[in-house]
Amino acid sequence: MKKGKLSKILGVAAFAAFSAVAAYADHDEFTTDASRLPAPALETIKKAYPDAKVVGIEIDKGFSTEYEVRLSDGTKLDFNSGGDWESVENKAAGAADMFVPDFAKKYVAEKFSGQKITKVSKKAYGFEVDISNGLEIKFDKEGKVIGIDD
Repeated sequence: MKKGKLSKILGVAAFAAFSAVAAYADHDEFTTDASRLPAPALETIKKAYPDAKVVGIEIDKGFSTEYEVRLSDGTKLDFNSGGDWESVENKAAGAADMFVPDFAKKYVAEKFSGQKITKVSKKAYGFEVDISNGLEIKFDKEGKVIGIDD
């Protein structure tokens, strides 16, 4: 195959890939209308952060709908299409206790006294928590530490 023809084919392939990514990016919506959230997400927010207001929502309508919610107190929450929380983060105040498994609270208090849990994420293997000193601690579903990253 000639160089010119190969370059043309690669160029078309690159354009197609870029177009596909751009098409999915166009599916994001931004709003401040909390009524656009699934009912379980609204209930979770009201229970965990009764004094905070929803200041921004990014609705990602890719393969499945996901919601990234920002609150007036600096908290960021991610919800799946059913309104179940996936991650919660607040670097200044820490993640609300209701999201942090007891085993993670106990481990951080014992091993990293004085550090607060700033982020908690659900993972296929269990949970991951970030603490204020920058470490990420991974727990399996039974609460056993399976990794610590900085």
